Amino acid sequence: MNGFTLYRHRLEDRLTHAVQNLADHAAKTAKGLTPYGDGSDGGHLRDCIFTHTEEKDGCFWGDVIAQNPHAIYVELGTSRMAAHPYLRPALRERRSAFLYELSK
Repeated sequence: MNGFTLYRHRLEDRLTHAVQNLADHAAKTAKGLTPYGDGSDGGHLRDCIFTHTEEKDGCFWGDVIAQNPHAIYVELGTSRMAAHPYLRPALRERRSAFLYELSK
């Protein structure tokens, strides 16, 4: 294995690790920021937050997903309910840590 190939593999490993870390920490933070319902389904939104990371053709990405029908309404609000953002603040909080991870 030549030097360039070795460097490329190490860089890909760092990117994969950084994307996975960002997604995992953002999901954990989002769960902590998610409002807890007082009805019989309290905590359901929090329990439906998960991550998915993928690499394809040299592109790395991670998603933090709130797989619940009312997740978007909680995040953005409606005409009858104020917004209670939990995803955007979680991602903003992790942005600088992600950039730091890549700079190492």
